[in-house]
Amino acid sequence: MGAVIIGTGMSKDSKLKSAIAHAAEAGKQAIEKAKIEATEVDVVINVGIYREDNMVEPAMAAIIQKELGINLDYVKASPRRAAFSFDLMNGGIGALDALKVADAMLQSDSAKYVLIVGADIHPSGMKASDFPFAEVGSAILLKKGTDKSKGVIASHFASKPHKFAGRTGMVKTKEMGTTGRSHIVIADAPDYIEAITDFTVTTTKEFMQKHSLKGDAVQLISSQVSASHVATLQDALQIKSSQNLFKDFGGDTHSATYGLGLHQLTKAGAMKAGEKILLAGGSSGLAAGCILYVC
Repeated sequence: MGAVIIGTGMSKDSKLKSAIAHAAEAGKQAIEKAKIEATEVDVVINVGIYREDNMVEPAMAAIIQKELGINLDYVKASPRRAAFSFDLMNGGIGALDALKVADAMLQSDSAKYVLIVGADIHPSGMKASDFPFAEVGSAILLKKGTDKSKGVIASHFASKPHKFAGRTGMVKTKEMGTTGRSHIVIADAPDYIEAITDFTVTTTKEFMQKHSLKGDAVQLISSQVSASHVATLQDALQIKSSQNLFKDFGGDTHSATYGLGLHQLTKAGAMKAGEKILLAGGSSGLAAGCILYVC
């Protein structure tokens, strides 16, 4: 009885200059879609990486929780409910880790509702040509399922050492001086794109073989590490039913990818009963992950 999705949300309003605002807006939509109160949410997991002013602490999840009005004061809340929020950062596949964590929390009855949010934005709040990520937010709201054949069915994560750092984001404090809070440098190692694509293909193939998944029977949602990454995965995995879910966002949707993909499939009416959704991707490390979700 895997965790089931009861609401999704998307924020792409260009007027919002804050990753926190994008995540909160998407979270609000997911909660409204599920027809529950914000105060019923037990856990908020933020998977966003890049945020305004390069803020380091507190956890962005706590600020997003505040923006959503989720059980801000345990003593004053009625009934008294303690909400828990934390950041879980693993590049473009953090949401896959969060889905696994959320599923475990729901299966163990540690939570009734878990909200996963993700958004990235340039620390200056402005568009920057050297910032490859789309400034969007997404949200996924989950609860415990009642049918063991539906929801989060299986997952697989793998990692291996790599001679380079992969994709890194850094603030060069010596060079940037007092302007460091509004700057970020994104750099890819020489062979990162090829290495992570190959590793993601290998990891996903193993997962599909283990669970007897055929390419023509699944919808693929994948990380957007390069313009050709998804097409390469589709060809290698012989997945023919995937849709171009991210053509209108103008960049790598990064931490918001999986929430956006699920939201777009829902809007398109593609999340029909029995539909199999394969969420797969890779990130620096090298790290790769897969989750099978059955509607």
